[in-house]
Amino acid sequence: MDTLQVGLPVTLELDGESHPIHCVVTAVAGETATLVRTDQVKDELNSRLKAGSAGFLVFADASAVLGLRGAAIMTPESLPLIDFVVTDDFPG
Repeated sequence: MDTLQVGLPVTLELDGESHPIHCVVTAVAGETATLVRTDQVKDELNSRLKAGSAGFLVFADASAVLGLRGAAIMTPESLPLIDFVVTDDFPG
């Protein structure tokens, strides 16, 4: 989580989905990154986010592509923001 910064473009890849969600980090607190979508999302992906879904947060730093394993959720109170909670770190 140390490499995540506000303003960083990231890709949210939900388990079992072929279409990633492009986002920008708006806040980082502990193991939670708050994201805002930068493109339109299919209704079925919105449904999965509202229920909570496992997946990867993928981004690049100066030396590598990194992936963080975790869970993403979008609550009615947080629309259009998505909270991503890291469960495991995996270097790419």
